[in-house]
Amino acid sequence: MHFRRGEYAEAEASYTKSLQGKETAAALSNRAMVRLKLGKAEACAKDCQRSVDLLLEEDEVGEATSKRDGLLVKTWQRKGTAEMEMKMYREAAASFENALRIEPESRTIREQRKAAVKEMAMIEVKDGEVELRARDFLAKRQRVSIEKKKELETPSPAAIVQTKRKEAMAKEEMKTTTMDIEKVRKAISKLDHDEEEIKTGPIFDKQWKIAATSSEKKCKILRAVRAENITKILAERLTGDLLGDIIVAILTHWITEDYANTSSNDDDDPVNWLTALTKTNRFSMASMLLSGEAKTNARESWNRCVQRLEKNKNMNSVALDRLEHLRANFRL
Repeated sequence: MHFRRGEYAEAEASYTKSLQGKETAAALSNRAMVRLKLGKAEACAKDCQRSVDLLLEEDEVGEATSKRDGLLVKTWQRKGTAEMEMKMYREAAASFENALRIEPESRTIREQRKAAVKEMAMIEVKDGEVELRARDFLAKRQRVSIEKKKELETPSPAAIVQTKRKEAMAKEEMKTTTMDIEKVRKAISKLDHDEEEIKTGPIFDKQWKIAATSSEKKCKILRAVRAENITKILAERLTGDLLGDIIVAILTHWITEDYANTSSNDDDDPVNWLTALTKTNRFSMASMLLSGEAKTNARESWNRCVQRLEKNKNMNSVALDRLEHLRANFRL
């Protein structure tokens, strides 16, 4: 009631009192909204992050999942708005990108992300590299748009794209829900075995969540995804944070100094895997949205990997050349 009457200070106090009794994601997100109105951008962003953390810890299904996703979208959007006010444009773009992963058709959030990316184009990073210019980014999007138009050749490309996306999601959900229960249980629990192939996005999400902070287990999950399936599985999932984890996992645990002897099979070649990753729809955006910490970790992992390979430089010369070429694509 306080919020609707424009009594923002009172509304903030009310939500704070409620949170002292019990911390909930909804109350945190609502207080964040109020704090945004009060000009408390930093406090708003902190509330949003805590709300997101709580929501991602939940393991809801059915209608509960829909409600959680709706709150996640609002919370990511509020966090992005607060970060824009603090001139944290990279973080804002990442927040809007996370919201779009759940609600890709939102025109408002797309416009907000576009504004954040434009602001990012004016920022020069400390090591002297200049971030991707807005005009280059927009030109690439325009080329992709033209290519999609040629592929579709229909009076209403947007409608067909939306229909295809919904059909693909429906088919994927149907496959997941109709899988044998025992197979699902094994796919989730057998993280220590490489041979369990991952073929769907939901299974990837569940295993990745179970792997938590274990980079080695994450590498095993990645090895269970065939290179030819990367685009299908990660097309709508690739974010800056996920990309950073992938780089560290593969370069730390998959590419060894004996790479030339152990990666003769194309299906189990980590460099082929990384190459395929660069062809996913969201790769360019994700590589641009790597946080400072994630970028540092990825760069250090890459340097250590190169040092290992150089121990057998003659044997690994081809791999070193390929990695050097890929490094430019990953902006590291």
